[in-house]
Amino acid sequence: KKEKATAVIDCSQSEKSVQVKVLLNDDVWMIGANAVISSSSPSTIYPWFYSTQGRYEVFDGFYSPQLNNTRAAVIYYPPSYFENTLKTDYEVLIMHDGQNLFNASTSFLGIAWQCQDTLDTLIVEGGIREVAVLAPYNTPDRTDEYTYSYDPTEQAGGKGDDYLDFLFDSFLPDVEVSTGGVRGGEGGRVC
Repeated sequence: KKEKATAVIDCSQSEKSVQVKVLLNDDVWMIGANAVISSSSPSTIYPWFYSTQGRYEVFDGFYSPQLNNTRAAVIYYPPSYFENTLKTDYEVLIMHDGQNLFNASTSFLGIAWQCQDTLDTLIVEGGIREVAVLAPYNTPDRTDEYTYSYDPTEQAGGKGDDYLDFLFDSFLPDVEVSTGGVRGGEGGRVC
């Protein structure tokens, strides 16, 4: 059963903000970093109490008109994503080489970076705020796309601006549609 709880905390003008931790039924503390409530504007917090592991999902078919290619991407959802469905805006961390981040079966040489282990630990222990990871896979044009200027000695590079345009103008809006809510826009931020 989903219930919406409201609490009012009155901060004096001398206090710019206060940190709080939610206790559920006098028994279970919220997981993650303390919520920071500002005295300058109303705040909404979205606690979660049970999930300690995020999960990732691979999506196919992100088309880039800027680079004229299509690629898959992996999206990591933080631990609270499926527990507290009232929260829809997450800060977003864009990572690259998505096939290498989480899964050895898709990674280069079969060695994944296991980013989910580090993210889960940091989020649950309050070391970082919750973040969703959006990670496009690379393509055969990886060096061209990741390099800002063309290097004639390597005969590669020069599509870095186009790749950034793809990320912000095509990829991020498509992710919001594909996931039904992970976005780095108004409420969320892109890190």
